[in-house]
Amino acid sequence: MLICAFRDGKKAVEWTSTVDLAGLLDYCSRFADRWQEQGKWFLEELPSGATAFEETQLIVPPHNPHGRRPRTKHSLAHREKPEPDTLFIGVLSDDEYERKIDEAQAAWLAERATVCRHIEQMRPLAEKTVVWNELSPDLQARCFGSNLSPDECWYWRPMKQYRRKGADDLEIKEAPYRDFYERIKGPVPKGVVLRHNCDNRLCMNPNHLEPGTPKDNVDDMMARGRHAAQIKARNRKKWREAYRRRKERKGISLNAKRP
Repeated sequence: MLICAFRDGKKAVEWTSTVDLAGLLDYCSRFADRWQEQGKWFLEELPSGATAFEETQLIVPPHNPHGRRPRTKHSLAHREKPEPDTLFIGVLSDDEYERKIDEAQAAWLAERATVCRHIEQMRPLAEKTVVWNELSPDLQARCFGSNLSPDECWYWRPMKQYRRKGADDLEIKEAPYRDFYERIKGPVPKGVVLRHNCDNRLCMNPNHLEPGTPKDNVDDMMARGRHAAQIKARNRKKWREAYRRRKERKGISLNAKRP
């Protein structure tokens, strides 16, 4: 049995084994008084200011069957009026939980197949080379420079609407290369990501953008050594090499013991 308790839209407690419902109510008694009658959940008239309990439906979002199981959501999480003082409780039997897991995995596989089909449909248009002179003046104004080559990076020129308001130091958001790409080569379906072949996230050149899946994007990052752990390992190697050279210049052996 799976029992999840949510407060203010966030998961507060989760049980994955069979528990006594009366014990569950005792555990939640610090939020409000709640009673059990004939094995069904029901709301009671609670004093003002007390937190109410409400039964909700548990939802398992689509996820990779070979990956980790996602956090279970509940159907009442997104409501027009937030209720931070309400505790939402959902209960699923083992069979019902496994059925929802299978449905979520099948939905993820179907969604992935749809994304791959969209990528194949986009590929002929994505392989066409875009020339700078063919762009409208509005699109050219979004990039630094003029008469840029199709092979070089077209750096984004930030504008006021792309800056955050209210900050002392205006922090620039990510370059809107997806919108730039859609204006030139057409819409990009949901679930399709645009991968930078130049590894420059400020580049707006559609010739440097290739459609793919999120997994393809991660594979590119790992193959090109752009993961944070890989960058940290390279920096650590450089620091060790610089340390060794400093010791050699001073005539000190690295294995020498301190007095």
